[in-house]
Amino acid sequence: GDERHPFQDGDIVLFRELVGLEHLNQCERKIKDINIHQFSIGDISSLGGEYKRGGIAREVKQQSTMDFKSLNEQIHNPKILTTDGSDYWTKTVTGEFWSWLDRVDRFTDYDIAFSI
Repeated sequence: GDERHPFQDGDIVLFRELVGLEHLNQCERKIKDINIHQFSIGDISSLGGEYKRGGIAREVKQQSTMDFKSLNEQIHNPKILTTDGSDYWTKTVTGEFWSWLDRVDRFTDYDIAFSI
């Protein structure tokens, strides 16, 4: 069909309900994104069989490890990265934010009285 797939290069997918390539059902494969409608799982000619119809590919989430700088280190050397790892904010913008936050902190009274 004309549906877009949600995958990116390097994603791992698990197949099910393939007809003609049943040996790929419940098989995980790394994909290469070709375009918004197609992806490749590499050469499968040695596996035999011929695709007839159907099939569902679902992404298999992979574990990842993330490291973070300490708050103190971020305050003195701010750097904010987007989820794709690019340096989205400049030092000037983040520096201005921390400076503003420091000024707000000086003028904010955190002593709040509660009465019943």
